Amino acid sequence: MNLGKGANSLSIVSEKYLSKIGAKSQSYAFRGQKDNNWQLHSAATRRLIKYFDNEEEVLKSSRFADVYLVYHRVVLIDPARTNGFGIEDGRTMSDLQLLAKLQHFGAATGLIDFTWDPLVALWFACQSTVDEQGHESSGRVFAIDLKNRMRFSRVSNEEVEQVVERLLSPSETSPHQSFYEPMILGDAERRLLRQHSVFVVERPFIPEDLAKAIDIDSKDKKEMLEELDKLFGINQNSLFADVQGFSVVNGAKSILKDLESPISYLVQGNRFYEQGEFESAISSYDRCINLDSTISEPYFLRGNAKSEKGDYPGAVKDYDWAIRNKERPFHDSVEGLQRPFGPHYLWQLFFNRGNGKAELKDYAGAVRDYDEAIELCNSALVRRPDLYFNRGNANVMRFFLEDALNDYERAASYGYLPAQFNRGNVFVMMGRFMEALQCYEQVGQSGYEHRDQLINNWANVKFLQEEIGDSDYRVHSPSCDIHSRLLTIEVETSAPANRRRPFTPAFGGFTGNSGNVGGEGLPGGRGYKVKNEFIVRLSQFNTHAA
Repeated sequence: MNLGKGANSLSIVSEKYLSKIGAKSQSYAFRGQKDNNWQLHSAATRRLIKYFDNEEEVLKSSRFADVYLVYHRVVLIDPARTNGFGIEDGRTMSDLQLLAKLQHFGAATGLIDFTWDPLVALWFACQSTVDEQGHESSGRVFAIDLKNRMRFSRVSNEEVEQVVERLLSPSETSPHQSFYEPMILGDAERRLLRQHSVFVVERPFIPEDLAKAIDIDSKDKKEMLEELDKLFGINQNSLFADVQGFSVVNGAKSILKDLESPISYLVQGNRFYEQGEFESAISSYDRCINLDSTISEPYFLRGNAKSEKGDYPGAVKDYDWAIRNKERPFHDSVEGLQRPFGPHYLWQLFFNRGNGKAELKDYAGAVRDYDEAIELCNSALVRRPDLYFNRGNANVMRFFLEDALNDYERAASYGYLPAQFNRGNVFVMMGRFMEALQCYEQVGQSGYEHRDQLINNWANVKFLQEEIGDSDYRVHSPSCDIHSRLLTIEVETSAPANRRRPFTPAFGGFTGNSGNVGGEGLPGGRGYKVKNEFIVRLSQFNTHAA
């Protein structure tokens, strides 16, 4: 750090700034930002946030790191080389060297400018900017200990280490962040030397615990700038040289239009889906598929969006395509990098397709898909009661009542209350009234949310027991009543007809299927409506019936 000849005469700079950094100047690099409300993000990250309609939530997407890589390769590195910017003095620059050059000419890259000189950082922090109310914002200087070898590693000059995919891919095995001290000749050389530059590589985030922050009061900015200029010669002219062309076009403030990559449209579609804008989500997934039709994931996600809109034929068709492309589930942004794949992903495809088939009344097809999903979950040691519950509903709809009972019992063993309620309904349809009462009572003791429906069904079972009494009875297979069009259970009893009350119990229907699973951290479906309200009609026992 160059304190200059006038260091002893400093007032604001020394008392309010240098005294705070203390020993940090020996091993720390510094970055000045003119607004202390700004996060420590690279210009590339800020530009991508703007591209996704200023939604910072996009940073939480598990696919943002992929978009980040695509942006650097497709928007910056490859076009810059096409334009001849990757050649310096007859030699080809590495990806990192080219990014460093573009960075200093104003391009929005994933390199974050730091400096070894805290006074240079202070100059940037003291630049003027106003908030929404028109008030001058305070600045901030970030300090990072780059010589902490437990957290940082210096990028070597080996070209393989400077390939953008290797630099910017999050590492699961290494805790290190990277930094790079550029050695660039030509147009960028003067600025790099004057600013004592060092670049911290954002991958794509800098952990918050790595950066120490020192705030610069807004009312001190002007005086500090005057002192930096007068005593140290630190000013606009000394720190900058003119830049133009490609780098200006790709500055952080310039609008990023269409990032034509499957991953970008996938992330965009997910954002629309999370906001409930399903038509826009479908359009984004369409564009993703148009760019690469061999990836499973966008078909799966588009199927989910179509399901939420009620387009079940379209959803099932998309799930078919997703399953057909299951050998390539995800887009690989880095050549040779294969994302994990297995039953944890695949079961979701079959489960959601089963839901779509159930809505289309293809109950046998739905059961086959639920069977497949259950087998995959079992192999992955995943416990999902909704798989058994939804299969139970499909079995009810095709009148496989014993199978439905087994499914509901399995789902209920996980504490899934709707399964116990539906199980009670199946016992009613089978004429096993005492067991139905036990199910309803267990659900009631556990705080079932549809209490009115529960009380209605419980009371109806009690009515049937009182009407039948100790008489013999038998239950016929479910059928559809010609007049009411309701599912009807006919119970023949030997109880005298003249003692029965003129009442036909109507039972609240089965709780509908659990909604689709979302995948990739997205919300799941909203679930499906109640199925199969049914009535139980008592009739006189037919002694001549077979």
